[in-house]
Amino acid sequence: MSGLALTLVSLLVGGQAKAASFNFTRIADTTNNPFVPSTQYSSVERGLGTPGFWRNSYNLETDPNYQAGKGIAISNGGRIAYHAEKRTSSGQTYQGIYIGLGAAPETVATTDGTIFASFDQGIAINANKETAFIATLNDGTTAIYVNRPGWPQPRLIASSTEGYDFAPGVSINDSGEVAFTARRNGHTNVYKATLPTAPNPPSVTTEITQCSGLSADGSQCPVDFYAPSINNEGVVSFSSENGIFVGDGGATTPVVSDNPAFLVGSYREANINDNGLVSGYVGITANTTPIPGLQGQIIFSGDGANGSVIAGNYFENPWRWGHGDPTSSSFFSMGTSSINDNGNVAFMANQSNPQDSRNKKGIFTGSHAIDDKVIGLGDTLLGSTVVDLAMDRGSLSNDSEIAFWARLANGTEGVYRANPFGDSQFNPWLPNCPHQEINTMSFCGVTSGAWYDPPTAYGFHYEMDSDSLFTSILDLPSTFENPFTVLVEDIVLGEFSSGDEIDFSLYADILGDFLIDGEGVERFTVRTGDAIDPTNPMALPIKLAFNTETADFTLSPVELESTPEPATVLGLLSVSALFLGSRLKRK
Repeated sequence: MSGLALTLVSLLVGGQAKAASFNFTRIADTTNNPFVPSTQYSSVERGLGTPGFWRNSYNLETDPNYQAGKGIAISNGGRIAYHAEKRTSSGQTYQGIYIGLGAAPETVATTDGTIFASFDQGIAINANKETAFIATLNDGTTAIYVNRPGWPQPRLIASSTEGYDFAPGVSINDSGEVAFTARRNGHTNVYKATLPTAPNPPSVTTEITQCSGLSADGSQCPVDFYAPSINNEGVVSFSSENGIFVGDGGATTPVVSDNPAFLVGSYREANINDNGLVSGYVGITANTTPIPGLQGQIIFSGDGANGSVIAGNYFENPWRWGHGDPTSSSFFSMGTSSINDNGNVAFMANQSNPQDSRNKKGIFTGSHAIDDKVIGLGDTLLGSTVVDLAMDRGSLSNDSEIAFWARLANGTEGVYRANPFGDSQFNPWLPNCPHQEINTMSFCGVTSGAWYDPPTAYGFHYEMDSDSLFTSILDLPSTFENPFTVLVEDIVLGEFSSGDEIDFSLYADILGDFLIDGEGVERFTVRTGDAIDPTNPMALPIKLAFNTETADFTLSPVELESTPEPATVLGLLSVSALFLGSRLKRK
């Protein structure tokens, strides 16, 4: 990746991508609905994310935004793990970790009558709602645990009784493996640990970096005292003084290291996705920027062979020390980033503010601080003005939803979710054709890979109006407890839940001529046993893929009387289930 910084100017000066349109969901805040006792919060804690500072010599240990954070994390399906405090009827406060989707939260752990005295910085959640966190126990020891709602006890990952001094932050993958950084025996290293199958068996820990004095292996040492990141392949990314690296317990591999364009000691917050792509921050040398003598900062992504710059300062409208005028489309400083499996990156930064000397903290998805802004200080959120803001390294879902913390001018503080239009089940396409037939809902010119949602009843028949095919149901909503039944004509493909992908081409043996060109179908049906409020336009979003970039299709509701009797469905499922093992994909 030695050429990464050298391509920065041309990447940023080119065409700008327009950011998606977002709506916002309140996950938890201090407005405290008196009719929902489980939401009585005295405070909701901020994420560990920071917008950075203009001096490249600064570090997270001296950043007040980082020091004030506890952590936020989002899982695919839009669930967010967060820290909050509640007050008892006697006026005492206690700490808790919760999971929220936008309704009543689920409790992961609290300090109210438990082994935990307090919760430290760091939180992570996986697709199974298994949540990793760092806690101080009543006996004074510090430990990393994993818990999920419904488990009888949290499961111990690592403890200070084993000699660990933990860095803030943790990461967890869908197998329950936890990655963390700690000092031990005088050396800082990155570790990953397995999830015990029950509370008592010990976790098996692997040292990733092997930095131990004379036995230090390679330029990955010394390791930064920041949290690593782990993907579903068990590969861990981390930053060191000399670069950003990945490893799984064998030899480590540099993503970027010893690059003369990058400042030694400026690397931080390396996040890895399931495709091995890593996002991170680095400072760049003065001779790399357009203005001789001025250093810069970038958020980048790369895999060790190829890389790209997401955003940076000093490259558009450079203005400091008499070098032009600042505009609000440029950045003053770069901060924390988060990456998803699609390679999309969200990050915090300070937006240059031409009106006064103070710079505006915000969350962005690209190199233009206006077009690519998600939310920033001074914006309106749920009826009040944002006065403070934070995200975290686990804030971006695969549907590009962004979990963030905000404090509002009315005194409210809370955790919220930004939902991009079409990409999120919480902000789907609604029927948009100019002419809508009675009892049908039609979509015109909509894009493949997006979420769609009509007003609903007991399910919907989906039928193409254009010369396109439905190739996959990419995902189903996470807000339903019961599974969905998917049919093509009268052929039942099976029962499915949120996170399942149904690729129609894998059902050729039972679909026969209904599968067109071995690729997709012209129509299908999704049924649910739940009666859905037809006045709620967000009731049944579904994520679809076509064999063309755009398509037109129509939906008609499944009426109650047209829903098969349970015995009929079960009979069909018993046959279809023989074929499901090799076809079902989990996201």
